[in-house]
This record gives sequence, structure tokens and C-alpha cells, in this order.
Amino acid sequence: MVVFASDLERSRVFYEELLGLQLMDRTSDPHDPHWGGYAQRIYFALQHRPSEKKTEQSVAFSLEVEEVEVMVAKLRCAGVRIAIPPSKRSYGSIAGVVDPDGNLVYLYQSPPTVQLPPSASPASLTPPLRT
Repeated sequence: MVVFASDLERSRVFYEELLGLQLMDRTSDPHDPHWGGYAQRIYFALQHRPSEKKTEQSVAFSLEVEEVEVMVAKLRCAGVRIAIPPSKRSYGSIAGVVDPDGNLVYLYQSPPTVQLPPSASPASLTPPLRT
């Protein structure tokens, strides 16, 4: 996945320092200069696109976070625009924020998993066989 940024450093700070992605500096690569790294098994790259070459095309994507509410509070304190306030959905919690180039970034939190008590092992949940 590639996100084009008019200000590469500003976008690197947003994705790396605020959202916690681990990006490697590959800006010296003569063929494909970018900041990049894996985020949840997807290669994420930030590439420079001067603002005069910006098109109307943008991206929207989701990043899984541990706690949506906590991440939104952190981003709000850093002056990030919150486009979609946190809300709970059938598939988990979600919010939407706007990156430095105006791209919508969804923040997603998986729903809590149901923990069975130790006495409710799979064997104890199986009905007895009738003979």
C-alpha cells in the first residue's frame, strides 16, 4: 500500500510517531525512495508527491489499534482532525482520522473475545454419549 505525501517528514511523524507504525528510511533508494515497513502483514510505504502534482485520488484504509478511544484521545491532543468519532459496531470499534495530506485513516479495534471459565473446557461442553 502506498500513501503519497506532499510533506514526507510530516506524514512520517503522523504514521510512525503518532500511530506507531515502524517505518524504515528508504529515501536514499534511487529507484523507489520512501519510508516503509510492514503493518499487519501489509507493506506500507510513504512516497513523496509534490503538492502541485496532487490529484483528487486519495486513499482510505484501516489500521488495527489496541484501544480506539485511547488512540483518538492521543491524536486529538496532537492536533489531528477526527473525521469520525469512535463508535462501537457489530464487528468492533471504529473511528476515522485525517492524515496530513487529507487521507481518511480508519482506526479499528477488534471486539473482545469471549473468555470461557476454566471449568468450561471444550470437553465439558460436549454432551455425554448415550449407549
